[in-house]
Parts: sequence; structure tokens; C-alpha cells
Amino acid sequence: MSKRHLIISRKHSRATAVLRSVFMGWGLVFVMIMAVAPLIYRSLLWANLEVIDLSGIQFDQFRIRNGDFAGLDSRNNPFSMKAAKIWQTYDEPDIIRLQTVRANVIQNKDDKDVAMDITSDDGEYTKSTGLLVLTGNVKVDSDDGDKVRTKRMTIQLRN
Repeated sequence: MSKRHLIISRKHSRATAVLRSVFMGWGLVFVMIMAVAPLIYRSLLWANLEVIDLSGIQFDQFRIRNGDFAGLDSRNNPFSMKAAKIWQTYDEPDIIRLQTVRANVIQNKDDKDVAMDITSDDGEYTKSTGLLVLTGNVKVDSDDGDKVRTKRMTIQLRN
């Protein structure tokens, strides 16, 4: 083996060793980044599926919790309504279902505006007819002292 060949071999083996350690080092760095990054950025990469309610996703078109709705009824009297849960199904897109309903309505009685608080366990609003049907422990308390307790009440919200 010549001296020149020995020098080239040593330089080659040193370069190979240096490249091996550089690539091995960068390889370890990339492996560590890939292992640690999901732990650091977990909230950005994955949604916490335990928090999302997926139980009705096949049947419900939409679901709203603690929803508010306000407007004017068929006699241009203002009303507001809140429900703990509002949903609509694919097979009945004209009906909006409500749960734990609370409404405030102003009606004109004997040329005097009377505010009424209405509560019920459940309700259904039909979009095409504008009918709101309240069911289950329906209570109406008005400013003028009238009180109504019934199992079912139908309210025409629009013509």
C-alpha cells in the first residue's frame, strides 16, 4: 500500500466517520422532534373527541345548546325565546324541536300591553306554518296577574 493511498484512505475514513456522525445526529434530532412535537402541540393537532358530543350526528341535522330567538309575532308584538337545546332532524326539516323552553311575549289586552313569561319542558316550531307547540308543564304568568297551567299550548307566531 502506497503512502498516498494510505493518506486518501485515512481522509476518506475520517470523512465517512464525520458524515456518519452528522447524519446520525440529525437523524436522532428528527426522531426526537417527531416524538416530542405531538406532545407539545397536542391541542393544535388533535381535537379532544371526549368533549364533542357525537351521539346524534347521524340523525340530527343541527344541534344548538342555550339558543336564543327573538322577533315579532303575527300581530307585530315582540317576543323572545330561549331553549336549553334546539335541534332539527333530517327526516323532518320543517320542524325545529326545543327542550327546556323559556319565552317572553308581549300581548295587547284591552288596549294595554301585557308581558307574559312562558315556560315549558318541550316545544316544536313548524317553520312552514309558524306554529309553536309547547308541551309538558306549560306555565304562563302575565303582568296583570293571570296564570295558566296546562300540558299543551299552541302559539301562532306568524301568519
